[in-house]
Amino acid sequence: MINEFPLVSIAKIASRNDYIPPKILRFMLQSAARELLPNERVAQCLRAVVPTAQRVEIHKSKTTNAAHYRNLLVCARIWHCPVCAAKISEQRRKELSKATNSWNGGLVLITYTASHHSGAALSKTLNHVLSAHRDFKSGRVFAEMQEYFGWNGSVKALEITHGKNGWHPHIHELIFLTNELNETMLQMLDTQSTNRWRHSLKKFGAYASTERGVTVKNSDADVSDYVSKFGDTKIKANWTFAHELTKQVVKRGKMEGHSPTQLLYMYMMGDKKAGELWTEYANVVKGRHQLVWSRGLRDILGLGRDTTDEEIAEELPQDTEILATLTRGQWYAVLCANAVGEILHNAETKNKEEFTSWLVTKMAIWQAV
Repeated sequence: MINEFPLVSIAKIASRNDYIPPKILRFMLQSAARELLPNERVAQCLRAVVPTAQRVEIHKSKTTNAAHYRNLLVCARIWHCPVCAAKISEQRRKELSKATNSWNGGLVLITYTASHHSGAALSKTLNHVLSAHRDFKSGRVFAEMQEYFGWNGSVKALEITHGKNGWHPHIHELIFLTNELNETMLQMLDTQSTNRWRHSLKKFGAYASTERGVTVKNSDADVSDYVSKFGDTKIKANWTFAHELTKQVVKRGKMEGHSPTQLLYMYMMGDKKAGELWTEYANVVKGRHQLVWSRGLRDILGLGRDTTDEEIAEELPQDTEILATLTRGQWYAVLCANAVGEILHNAETKNKEEFTSWLVTKMAIWQAV
């Protein structure tokens, strides 16, 4: 069993004022997830060597400069693993951006949520929202809505945050419409969706106000305005429909609320309650899809088969070159030094000669410990 790098040391690093590169921070967060979920696949992600491999390879893309490992197991758990989530969500974003950019009709983003309160279990609150959404999209009334508004299909994404009023699960659904909706039609869609959503929630003992239960946005500018409620203003200007659907697992929560990633960070910094909340979330969402295309939509858009999270997580660019290889013993030293993210960061920011020299120096230090 690999001697784990203690989280107290990670918290000490994170508490400094020094800038922490995103790649290194993701691996630090992965260490926190590994401690909270020791029996899940994230605990071995990008740590365990593929059984048939003798060496770990460090690759770098010639076009993007992105660095990757080869011959390591990956978990592909978008809800559990900050490292895999970043890669998977970015690939999903690119695909969805391609779809929205090529679509000649209208696009509308509908968000569905329910009233929630502190102390309610996530499993119960989430079940209300998911059950109500299934009911919302069934039966004659919904079929008539589809026909009237030219609803060709949709892409559904799940988002979960936690705030002073407890767990807040909500669904974002991007609708592909035959034509753009004018203001009158958009208001009609908003009103009908709100009424039907509240009716569906009521069937499952849940409630939503007319003001907050449903929001309808019909442009990237509207989505940018929506996401400006969230803490990360640096991404506001370029935030699109595709970002809103695919980046839920890596973005920050709004105002007093916290995203699961923030909860994980808070745990890493010593907040045990945040760790308990994140573990509850991780257990509830395990096995669920983060992004779901309605039947037939991918064919309409000419996208072909939907790749799995596992395929995306395991895929490497075709234009990579090998910067270095590590024996199993050297890799063990890397793990003990908790330098998995540090190696990739330096591979990306240095040229090949600089990186080789840096790695030789570091390996001597790590193996001597």
